Amino acid sequence: MAIGTPTHLIAAGATATTATSASFTPSANVRIFALCAARGSTAAVPTISDSLGGTWTAVTGSGIDAGVICGAIYYQDVGGSPSARTVTVTATGTPTQVGCEVFEISGTGAISSNFHSNVNAAGDPSVTMSAYAATSILVALGVGNAGSTWTQPAGCTEIYDLAPATNVRLNVSYDMTSPATSLTWTSTSTDSIGYGLEITEATAGAAVTGALAATEAGGDDFAGSGAVLASGSLGAAEAGSDVAAMAGSAPVSGALTVAETGTDAALAVGQVAVAGTFVASEAGADAFAAAGDVFITGALVAAETGSDTFVGSGSQVAAIAGNVAATETGSDVAAMSGAVRVAGVLGGSEVGADAVVGSGAVLVAGALSASEPGSETAALTGVVPVSGSMAADESGPDALSASDDQLGEPDPSRTAAVGAENRTVSADAESRAAVVAAENRIVAV
Repeated sequence: MAIGTPTHLIAAGATATTATSASFTPSANVRIFALCAARGSTAAVPTISDSLGGTWTAVTGSGIDAGVICGAIYYQDVGGSPSARTVTVTATGTPTQVGCEVFEISGTGAISSNFHSNVNAAGDPSVTMSAYAATSILVALGVGNAGSTWTQPAGCTEIYDLAPATNVRLNVSYDMTSPATSLTWTSTSTDSIGYGLEITEATAGAAVTGALAATEAGGDDFAGSGAVLASGSLGAAEAGSDVAAMAGSAPVSGALTVAETGTDAALAVGQVAVAGTFVASEAGADAFAAAGDVFITGALVAAETGSDTFVGSGSQVAAIAGNVAATETGSDVAAMSGAVRVAGVLGGSEVGADAVVGSGAVLVAGALSASEPGSETAALTGVVPVSGSMAADESGPDALSASDDQLGEPDPSRTAAVGAENRTVSADAESRAAVVAAENRIVAV
């Protein structure tokens, strides 16, 4: 993203320890800078704040006390929906005047280490910069005690050269084409500070702090390699059909919400982890394939009216710690290889006809209940242990095939053929009781 032209926003100054600007609204997705100054022999380096309670970061090394004048540079990133605000510059000690100049730049990257300053008692500071990156620009800033118009460094274009307070002079200029490494200002100020700051170009990234929202009505393809991080809320609302392929991790700290009316295909390689609540509500038919683990801590809720196909390989340890609830009116096919564990309550309520094939173990710690008026076929290979209660209530004819001991009730045929019955009849103890010598001696007394 190319760097935008630096643009003046607002200035403020007063013969006091603080000065507050008029209200202003910056552009969306920009970085705003504040050049601040305080005048007075015992004044401290000034600070900046705003009416929205935003965070301002000082450019490292910019806080300078030049004797009668102090200066500092601060910056803040603005999001996609900026609001009106005011800024206030404040200095402690015994300042006689304070002032600030606020400007914005779009497309900026990380604050560069190519930052230099110089103090000059005659009002003519000079700075030597390091070499610039090919895509960078230069911003030159000056702070002066009293005096009138400044002359900016050669090749620079001024955006501000005024005194927001009587004896506080501020100067801001830039060079976007071929910035020089040797910067010199001339002025009639008696004490002065000159700053040179390289502004770097923003690089591509996928990190969001706060809220990420996407609303669209078309069909998109998304491929992400690495990590897509959202700290706060991630919301997507769309009416088209999308294809998403992600390699890496997609952690969400907060709430993940998806609402859509189209048909999507999702492939996830790695882990899909949700801490909190995972909610999916849709009216289409989706195909979902997950290789790896799908972990949910909290509640998993799915409500849909279409017919879906789900294939999971690995561990759908739907390590669901809490409740899993499924409500649907269509016919679904589910094939699972591995273990599906539920700690808490597993409930299924539906009015369609489903086919379920499970290979492995289906473990329920708590209560397993199924209530439906349709006809289903269930084939289970492995064990279906239930720790707690198991209840089935339905009005349709079902076919159940179970191997091992999955029914939990006695088998009459096995009772008749149990080896223990035969051993009771032919036990040596029975034979010895019939020929005991003590019995014979009593008859012959």
